[in-house]
Amino acid sequence: MDVFIKNTVVRLSAVEEPRRILYVSVEKDFLVSINLHGRRCSPILSSHGDWMSMLVDGTLEIIDDPYLELPFNHALTEAMRSRKAKAWATIEPLTKDVPALFQSSHRNHQIKTRAREVGCHIDSIRDWLNEYWQMGCTPSALFGKRKNCGAPGKLKPTTVKLVTNNEGEKTEEVKRGTPRSTTPGIGINISEEHRRIIRIATNLFYKKNKKATLKYTYLKMIRQYYADSSRVDENGRIKIVRPDSVPTYQQFTYWHKKENSEYDVIQAREGKTFFEKTLRPLLGNSTFEAIGPGYRYQIDATIADVYLVSRIDRNTIVGRPVMYVVIDVWSRLIVGLYIGLENVSWTTAMMAIHNVTLNKVSYCKQYGIDIQPQDWPETPLSSVLLGDRGELLSKQADRLTEVLGIEVENTPPYRADWKGIVERQFRLLPAKFAADVKGYVDKDFGKRTGPDYRLDACLNLHEFTKIAIHCVLEHNATPVSGYPLENAMVAQQIPAIPNELWEWGIRNRMGTLVRHPEGKLLFALLPTADASVTLKGISFLGRHYYASALDKRAWFSKARRKGRFKVLISYHPHNLNTILLHDPVQRDQFTCCALISNDSSDLNLYVEEVVARIAKAAKTHASRSYETISTQITHQKAIEEIAASANAEKEELGPSTKSKKERISNIRSYRQVEKILFRLIDAEPSVGAAHRRSDESDHPAPSLPPTKLYARKPIFSDEDKGDA
Repeated sequence: MDVFIKNTVVRLSAVEEPRRILYVSVEKDFLVSINLHGRRCSPILSSHGDWMSMLVDGTLEIIDDPYLELPFNHALTEAMRSRKAKAWATIEPLTKDVPALFQSSHRNHQIKTRAREVGCHIDSIRDWLNEYWQMGCTPSALFGKRKNCGAPGKLKPTTVKLVTNNEGEKTEEVKRGTPRSTTPGIGINISEEHRRIIRIATNLFYKKNKKATLKYTYLKMIRQYYADSSRVDENGRIKIVRPDSVPTYQQFTYWHKKENSEYDVIQAREGKTFFEKTLRPLLGNSTFEAIGPGYRYQIDATIADVYLVSRIDRNTIVGRPVMYVVIDVWSRLIVGLYIGLENVSWTTAMMAIHNVTLNKVSYCKQYGIDIQPQDWPETPLSSVLLGDRGELLSKQADRLTEVLGIEVENTPPYRADWKGIVERQFRLLPAKFAADVKGYVDKDFGKRTGPDYRLDACLNLHEFTKIAIHCVLEHNATPVSGYPLENAMVAQQIPAIPNELWEWGIRNRMGTLVRHPEGKLLFALLPTADASVTLKGISFLGRHYYASALDKRAWFSKARRKGRFKVLISYHPHNLNTILLHDPVQRDQFTCCALISNDSSDLNLYVEEVVARIAKAAKTHASRSYETISTQITHQKAIEEIAASANAEKEELGPSTKSKKERISNIRSYRQVEKILFRLIDAEPSVGAAHRRSDESDHPAPSLPPTKLYARKPIFSDEDKGDA
């Protein structure tokens, strides 16, 4: 196939101007071209073979047609359409006389003949033919080269004129633009100095103050930079005394808009984030970010616009709940939901993420709602999870990547529009129940005459969760407006309903999705904390845990020998019966440890309850601390007095006359004597009590053995002493 065809534009290295091919004859080895630019250019005859050789050598190249995008007829003005119609009617018979028309003598004769026929000047016909050939051999080329008229985008040069008056001759600038008809004076041309002042005033007074208007900026500019053109009269009013030296407000706004783009002005006044969030063009679709269902989820939380009451007492208002929603980007299916009174945190986000993996039939059954599996499909965790720099921007969220391989993404600051799909649900879901729910917070809440919706609250958390579930079920079974259906979906008559989109996408896009075991899932989602290995077990919040699998590690013996040491654990904030001990080597492995306690009061406790118990015990201990110190000081003093008294009695006896050997050789004998003595002393009060009773009953009391018996008569013989 020949590369040189009609209307091909080429550039020759030896010729500066590009050329357009007008006619090609391979059999006769010639082609006709014309310079693309210039006035009254003549067609040029060249060898087809020579051009092919130059194309191979690289001295000739084919380039893009600069006149490819000619305006459509509806974009032309009336004058342009009239010129085009007249020119085409004149040259149309000539354009059919090819290739003979490319010969200069024949062309001149034909142009003269046609000029006499239509009563037109021959130069006009030449110009029209040139435009026709240069701009693509199409009638649309005859509207005229109007884009070059008026030098668009270029500053107009200042012209001067010679003026003669009583003072003689002088030159002055000619005022550009239409002369004034109502405003007095002539006005001024905006010079580079005026433009510089307008730029300075705009930067100082308009861009840095988002409350300032252009009118305010203009007046501020006149006062500060054109003070020599005004004066203050006796009443303190500022008057313009030289109006022809001051730009008008129209000139100011014209040059302000000409030299400042809307993007730059809004970014300077409101910030780049405001522009990107509210004014940027919406050229994409979040659906294109996901390759199929279950690939990318968006998660977000909001405080629901409804006040709730206590389940125990409906007269007790407990505030507004936190609502978490997790939605699949590709199918728009709401895959996870959490409603609670806890503040927005990783713990609440964890419960929403965990809800994604739950069996939705069983979940709805807990709230008395019977559904079929297809009403709310069971879903796994996604490959990508997008949040908003809140809960997912934490060390806890890193475990989703480490353990489950989920890529966690966060939007830039103040860019909630990056997860617009889930953000939109916070407007749509409340609209489904706002009309029927008492305590719903409307827009007039907090106004001076507005009602106090808190007093109308009647739903408790359980009932509101049921309402939210019904809203989710409705959303998942309702067509999504504006969803970009694929051709295959349209062919199979798949509606844009999240449930059906999910099922279709699983069959045709994703196949079997990855599902994680419950233990591994909790290991990744549960919050982590430091615990201590002690001789009594794994200690966490003052409670001890144990697992038989830890025996082979001999951690408890090590803690008894060298002291306690730290380990990392995961725990469920709403149930501390078990903890998950992280493997220090393999970070994605864990051991489940159970609580060591037979007391039922220690079971099924929340973290808050355990912490409150510890705090209460510490407070009680602290409240008795001074009383304890007083008791300790009292007993310490008594001990010191007893010890001092005993020491004084011993010193009063003087030094012993016995040798050291004699004193220590009879310790066992003396011990036996002392035991008998204390037995007699311990028995003396009971004997005395019996003696007193005998006096009262006129019976004689038994005689008491002497207390100093061992001092008068030895109990052990000398043979017994030898055994000591």
